[in-house]
Amino acid sequence: MTVVQTPSLGVLHIKSQIEALGEVLPKFIRALKSDEVQNHKVWGYALPFDVTPYGNGASLGHCVRPDIIVTNSGQIKVCELDFVPSGRGFLLSALNDHDSDTYLDAYKKWYASMGVDHVQYGVATKTTCMEEIKYFAKALARHGVDIEAVNLDTCQLSGLIDRLSYRSEMTPDHPSKYNLDGVPVITAEPYLDSKAVFALVHDTDMDSVLLQYMSKDELAFLRNVLAETYLIRYPVTGEILDAKYLLPIIDNPKDWAIKNANVETDYNWGARGVMLGKKYSRRAFVNALMGHEPRRKDFGKNPVVQRFAESRDFTGMWNSVIRGYQAQAHVSTFARAQQAHMQEARKKVYARVGVYYLISTVTDEVFMPPYAIVTLRQDPLAHGASDVIFTAASLAYKGA
Repeated sequence: MTVVQTPSLGVLHIKSQIEALGEVLPKFIRALKSDEVQNHKVWGYALPFDVTPYGNGASLGHCVRPDIIVTNSGQIKVCELDFVPSGRGFLLSALNDHDSDTYLDAYKKWYASMGVDHVQYGVATKTTCMEEIKYFAKALARHGVDIEAVNLDTCQLSGLIDRLSYRSEMTPDHPSKYNLDGVPVITAEPYLDSKAVFALVHDTDMDSVLLQYMSKDELAFLRNVLAETYLIRYPVTGEILDAKYLLPIIDNPKDWAIKNANVETDYNWGARGVMLGKKYSRRAFVNALMGHEPRRKDFGKNPVVQRFAESRDFTGMWNSVIRGYQAQAHVSTFARAQQAHMQEARKKVYARVGVYYLISTVTDEVFMPPYAIVTLRQDPLAHGASDVIFTAASLAYKGA
């Protein structure tokens, strides 16, 4: 008799760190929204507060997916905070029925905490995620949530808008649709998506502001977890980064990456506005720091330079997926081509781990599904691309 083994979930022993980040993340968001930051002589200009907000007021909540690197020591490093994250459907497709119920229940509680009766989970005309949001919305509707997947360019807006799109992807009929006027919108504040928020965390001159919203230990934890990041030049004056920060970067450019910190453009998301030092010559990277962008790169208005964290080797997880032992996200379900040649790894596999924090600003609660979407790639820049494998993992305490 042939025994068919059901693929299982991988396990990441990082739950205690993930929960600690969940405690401080809402406090950090409140700091970013504060008058002290928005009116600051540097950060009031370095962060894109001038970008028009969405909807009818402040956000009822946020769905935040930190992009996490698990290092060789087991410590996590966050290289991006995505406030408009995809992947919910990818993750769901890799879960069994029991885990799916747990996963969807977190979203059900999140929406209920915001007191909304109807949710429109929406993309725009140029967004490529429609099949994924349909998959997720149908599953959540079966789980008891009044939710529909919509094209925000063409639908009649109603209820709460949970957007998975940027303005650069919209083709609106009139300006009010461009801004989703008149309805509550998840993350109505586009500036939260700027990678410059990492540089603000690492600005010790901001201690007095940040410590109004979190303890010294929480700030120290945040600085340890969020990748070391600096503005390359200061807004308004154009003054270059202080030499004490700049010289170590010039000496070791392969340890750093330049990133676009704009929002609402085609170059602010994914790897489009990223220059990874280890993929360029020292001369090219230093020239980029001085303002000479390489071809096909757009660093935007106030770019940042961020220390690059390399993940531990995930070759074992990659091969477990290939051999059918570990569940794979079924991207073909979403009308997308197979993401990688299904062969065992030929070189080191890097990973980026995505965990979803569902934050209610109404009740000050954070709901966190205990699963992660894992992007595996045989390339240090572990973004979604044609050569990746998506899988899912459960979270466990270190040493569990």
